[in-house]
Amino acid sequence: MLVQAYVPKGTIRAVLPDKIRHNHQVFRIDGIQTSISKCDGYCSCCQHSGYLTIDLIRKHSCKSKECIYYYEREKEEHQKNKNNLKEYESIQKNEIFNQTKSFLNNHEGIAATGISAKNGIYEIRYAQICDCNEIVKQTEKYIYEITGVLINMVNIKGGFDVQLAAVMSN
Repeated sequence: MLVQAYVPKGTIRAVLPDKIRHNHQVFRIDGIQTSISKCDGYCSCCQHSGYLTIDLIRKHSCKSKECIYYYEREKEEHQKNKNNLKEYESIQKNEIFNQTKSFLNNHEGIAATGISAKNGIYEIRYAQICDCNEIVKQTEKYIYEITGVLINMVNIKGGFDVQLAAVMSN
């Protein structure tokens, strides 16, 4: 049994009972059982109610006719959130790295060379040609104060020549 509720036009949740929403196998309007991930819409017309694939939407001209029975399938909420989270993490990662580089530019003998993120922990790689342990601690504290994010600074591997080349290139 379908549930009618007031929601803005274009959302499929208006006509779907919870039972169907959580079951991955559904019936198209032509009676064929298919995966819900292959369906882009839903027709609530009593003559042939069911899910619609892109081909069926084109065949019936649902969008072009602006059919009142057609409901566009919402993108899965977790997929939207996942995409937004990736975008946010990328922006945050770049911001943290730029802030770190600008802070370290005020000090001689040390430079940020890269950043990586694992499980929400940002690891900043740096090169140094002198004892910069105090600067590293100040940098971690500074980044936390302005972004609220904990970072872990890690010295790159390599001898003096590698460190010197990294510092001089920045």
